Amino acid sequence: MVNKTILMIFIALLLVLPFASAVSTEIKIKTLPDHKVTIIIYPAESLSSLESFYVNSDGNGDAGVTHSSDNAQIDVLVKVTKDGTKVFLEKFKDYQAGKPINIKLDFTVIDGNYDPAKDEAAALAAAAAAAAEASASENVTVTETTTPPSSDVTGQVVSDDTTSKPDFKFLYYIFGILVFLVIAFFVARQFVMRGRNGTFSFKDAFASSNPFGENELKQRETPHEIKVMQDRLESAQREIRLLRNKDKVRDAEFKLKEDQKELERLKKEYGYGAA
Repeated sequence: MVNKTILMIFIALLLVLPFASAVSTEIKIKTLPDHKVTIIIYPAESLSSLESFYVNSDGNGDAGVTHSSDNAQIDVLVKVTKDGTKVFLEKFKDYQAGKPINIKLDFTVIDGNYDPAKDEAAALAAAAAAAAEASASENVTVTETTTPPSSDVTGQVVSDDTTSKPDFKFLYYIFGILVFLVIAFFVARQFVMRGRNGTFSFKDAFASSNPFGENELKQRETPHEIKVMQDRLESAQREIRLLRNKDKVRDAEFKLKEDQKELERLKKEYGYGAA
């Protein structure tokens, strides 16, 4: 009876001891959202796997499993796929069983000792910087759109940045004086000419003051294109006259030949000039 009891205790110990010595290790993967994640656990420096997991990352790219074994050191192989296409395949080594494992795989970082706390701190710092920048931008906008204070009762100018408009009155005066001097010059010149010829004409006064002379002025007034076109028309008219003269000559020669033939016929008919 005692022997049977000892045997039962021994068998129970054999069954319980492996479970008692097994250590649970929590493994968290941070990767791309909505991807398939394969996690394979190996004993350290071994090619025979202990356990395999097949999970999907959530909308934030998080995936996690819990591994239990009595191995003190383990390696973790992580494979990330999308629609059957491999995106990442990495093996991370020498993890101590029982301690949490955090792994990150994305297009910027592949880290087997990923620290989520640092990522959260960096995200908070970035958010704070963005908020401070947005606040500064709002302050600048408000400052730029603030209406400047109005001038006081004395009429003193508030802002020195206002650009004064140029005064063109002085230029108008100069232009008026120049026009007056030109008209006065031509009128005075005309009076001198009237004293010589007894007539008054602004046209003659202007022509007499023209340094190019009257003929050259007329030539300058005629555009070159008009003169060329006039020459072409005159040339065409001459050709038409020549063609008409040729037709008249041809008609006259033809009529002359016909008349000569008629004369010869009449001479023969009346026997005029026969031997």
